[in-house]
Amino acid sequence: MAGQIRALSPGQSFSRTKRIDLKDKDRSTTADALAKLRNLVNQAVGRVRTATGSNFRVESTVGVTDDKLALLATVAATRMDDGADEEVDI
Repeated sequence: MAGQIRALSPGQSFSRTKRIDLKDKDRSTTADALAKLRNLVNQAVGRVRTATGSNFRVESTVGVTDDKLALLATVAATRMDDGADEEVDI
């Protein structure tokens, strides 16, 4: 994953999505799954930031599938213009 993030040009994004089946799940399980996914991407971005000095924005979203039986949790890392004044992690 870090290699794919490192290869991004400014303005390009890398995303990772996890399908979370809603059957027998509660909100804390869903929140934990999103937190684990976000942490996974954040760790990879952190390694690339340290190695390259590039700026990234990490964002996450959750959507419901059409059949309403699952959630799709997505975390995206976007390489920002390296001349940006600040690093943003949302």
